Amino acid sequence: MSESPLDLRRYTPSADSDDDRFDTEDGWVGDWSDWSQPTDHRDTDHGAPAAPPGFRQVGRSFAPARADRGPGRVIAGLAAAFGIALLVLVVITLALHDTASPVTEAPLTPLPDPLPIPSVVAPSSPTYAIADCPHTRTPALASGTEPGDTTSAVSVIFAFQHAYYVERSGTTAREFVTADAKVPSAEGIQAGIDTVPAGTKYCVSIVPTAPAAWQVHVREQRPDAAPELLATLIFHTVTDPDGVNKISEISEGQ
Repeated sequence: MSESPLDLRRYTPSADSDDDRFDTEDGWVGDWSDWSQPTDHRDTDHGAPAAPPGFRQVGRSFAPARADRGPGRVIAGLAAAFGIALLVLVVITLALHDTASPVTEAPLTPLPDPLPIPSVVAPSSPTYAIADCPHTRTPALASGTEPGDTTSAVSVIFAFQHAYYVERSGTTAREFVTADAKVPSAEGIQAGIDTVPAGTKYCVSIVPTAPAAWQVHVREQRPDAAPELLATLIFHTVTDPDGVNKISEISEGQ
């Protein structure tokens, strides 16, 4: 028999042979199949060196041993992470506080005091005026109990009636008529005033009828009596070069 390793014939050792390729316990025979088809029966780690301290074996090489991952190490890692996060938060807070521009509030402007609201009081009629006597002036009608003056024809008629009923003075009434007027004297006017009880109320209405001519309605209300139409008179007026108006004639109207 050939001794060539390529001889595929099954080799059977003799009983007194020292060839250890035949394992009598598990029936394994070492031949070409031993090289081409390894089996798990062979102990591949047999005789491998042990890993040095601080390393662990990975296959046929060594790697650093893994660190201890016990509970204490996990807690220490969490505490370190929390401390870093807290430090970052403090740094950010301080940075924002230093860089934030201060807010300057504009000074408050005091509001002005509210304007007083004027109270609107309806003009009350004089105590010497009849209750239903309207106080008005238009080109077509003037009515009321104004004190009057000499600035216009209507005003001088009001002034004459005011002297008669309120001031109760014939002399004052005569000041509003011309010297040659067809009007009684101051004494004659006073005599007429004395026939009117004190406290008598009145109302005058003036309507123009012609240039410098006026129809005047005089109403009276004597104490404890109802108002009544006393007379309808015709007044004539004149205006002097200085613009002063006076009465030139008083007559009975229709």
